[in-house]
Amino acid sequence: MSTQDSSNMDFEIDDLLNSYLADNPTVKGDASVKVDTKIAPQTNITSEPAPAQTNNPQSVENSTQNSTSLPEQIIILTIDDDKWIQRIFSQYLQQWGFKHILSSDAFSGLTEAINQQPHLIFLDLIMPDVTGEVLLQFLKNLEYTRDIPVVIISGNLNKEVLRNTYILGAKGFISKPFNQDILYSKIKEVIDPELFEKMVDLGRIVPNALKKKPQII
Repeated sequence: MSTQDSSNMDFEIDDLLNSYLADNPTVKGDASVKVDTKIAPQTNITSEPAPAQTNNPQSVENSTQNSTSLPEQIIILTIDDDKWIQRIFSQYLQQWGFKHILSSDAFSGLTEAINQQPHLIFLDLIMPDVTGEVLLQFLKNLEYTRDIPVVIISGNLNKEVLRNTYILGAKGFISKPFNQDILYSKIKEVIDPELFEKMVDLGRIVPNALKKKPQII
C-alpha cells in the first residue's frame, strides 16, 4: 500500500469515526472511543483449553451449567448491499440454526456489530459511501469489535486485495459465486471450534450434510 493510499485511508477512517459518533450519540463508550489508524497484522485469539472431564455427579452438573451458559444461537452479521447475496446468506444461515443479521451499508453494519456483538462478520468490499476495506480497518481498531472475526466476500479477490485485507485483519475470504459447502466450511473454520462443536452437540447448529440446498425465493 503506497504512502498516498495510507494517507487517504487515515482521512477516510477519521471521517467515518466523526460521522458515526455524530449520528449515534447514545452508542455505549462513545466518549472513550479512539481509533488507531496505524495498520498492523492482527494476532489470532485462542481460547483456553477446557478442563478435563471426570466421571462424577459434580462434573455432570458442571456440564449442564456450561450448556446453559452457551448462546441460544451463534450470531452472524452480513454487510453487503447486494439483495441477492443477502437472500442467499439468509436462507443458508437460518437453515443451519444461526441467527442472521443483515446490513446494507457500512454505517448500519458498524452499529449492528457494536450492539449485537456477532460471533462472525461477512463483509463485502464494494459498497456505497464507505468501502469494505475502510470499514474493516475501523472494526479492527475499535475496542468493541476488534476481536470479532471478519470474512471478506468479493467477486474480485486478486492478490492485492487479499494482501491488503489480510494486513487490515481479515480472518478469511470467500469468492463470489460460492456454494453452501464453501460457506459452511468457512464458518466452521473461523468460529471458535470448541463453541461450534458444543452447539452442534446440543442441536443448536444443524450440520450441513443434513440439509438440502435451499430454494432462494
